[in-house]
Amino acid sequence: FFNAQGLITSSYTLKDAGAGIVDTNYARAFVYNSSGTRIESDTTYFGLAGPVHFVGASTYHYGTNNRLDSATFWDLDNTTLVPGSRLKFTYNSNGKISTLKSYDLVSGSPVLSYADSFGYTAGADYFTYYQEDYYNEDGTYSDGYQEIKYVGANNLPDSIEVSTRETAIGAFNLFGTIHTTFNNYDNPERFHVTIEGDTVARIAFYYELWDDGLSIKPVAQNSNFSVYPNPFTNAINIDWKGQQTNAATVRLLNVIGQEVYSSKLNLNSGKNTLQLPALSSGQYVMLIQDASGKAWSTKVVKK
Repeated sequence: FFNAQGLITSSYTLKDAGAGIVDTNYARAFVYNSSGTRIESDTTYFGLAGPVHFVGASTYHYGTNNRLDSATFWDLDNTTLVPGSRLKFTYNSNGKISTLKSYDLVSGSPVLSYADSFGYTAGADYFTYYQEDYYNEDGTYSDGYQEIKYVGANNLPDSIEVSTRETAIGAFNLFGTIHTTFNNYDNPERFHVTIEGDTVARIAFYYELWDDGLSIKPVAQNSNFSVYPNPFTNAINIDWKGQQTNAATVRLLNVIGQEVYSSKLNLNSGKNTLQLPALSSGQYVMLIQDASGKAWSTKVVKK
C-alpha cells in the first residue's frame, strides 16, 4: 500500500491455510516524516497460524543535515516494547560516515558490542581504511579486523592489506593482501591474493567488446584478425587485418583461464606465423593486445 506521496506504507504476504482459507503470513508497516523525506519507523509482524503477531520494530533518529544519527531496534517483552540494540553514526566534514557503533540495550544500560571506523583518501569515492572491533557481553575487548586500501594512479585500489589483532592495545598483524592490476579501461585485469605471505590465488579477467547502445567494452572478439589453420598442430598463422602494431602481446588461455603461452611480437599487416610449444589437445582462447591496451580475442583448437 502507498500513501499520497507514492511512499510504501505497508506490505504483506499471504499463505494458504487450507480449506480455502488464506491468512496473512508476514507484514511490515512504515512511517515517514511529514514531508516524506525520511523513514522514521519500520514495524514487522509475523504469523504461522491465525492472526499475525508483532515481531519487532525499528525507529530512526536524524541529526544535522538530515543525516541518520541512530537506529533503535525494539523487541516485545510479554506485552511491553523494549529496546534491544542501537546503532550510532558519526560523519566527517564531507558528510561521509566515519564511525558506526552497535550497543546492546537488553540489560538496560548500553553495552558496546562492536565498533566500525572508516577513513577516506582525497578524491576516492569509497573508504580506504576500515577497522572493526568486537566486544564480549561484559564489554571487554574480543578481537579486531582492519582493512587498508592503497589507491593507484587511476584512483582505484591497487592493493588491499587485511590485518587482525586479539587485544585492544595490541598491534594489528598483517593477515593477507590482495594486489590488483587494471587495464587501460580501469577494469580489473589480475588479482594476486596472499595469506600470511603465501600466494593462495591468481585470478585473471578478460573482456569482450560489445555495443549495447550505451557503452563499449574493451575486448573485441575476432574483429581485427583471423587465424589458420584452426584446428592447428604446432604452428598457427595470424592474418592481421589492421596496420602494423609494435610490441603486441599474444596469449593463449586454456578452458579454465590459465595462461599457457605468452609472447611479445610485432604484428605486420597480413600473415604472421607463431611457432607454439607442445600443448594439450583441446580448446583455447587467443588474446592479442597492442601497446595501447586495446585487445581482441578468438577461439582456437589444438589437434
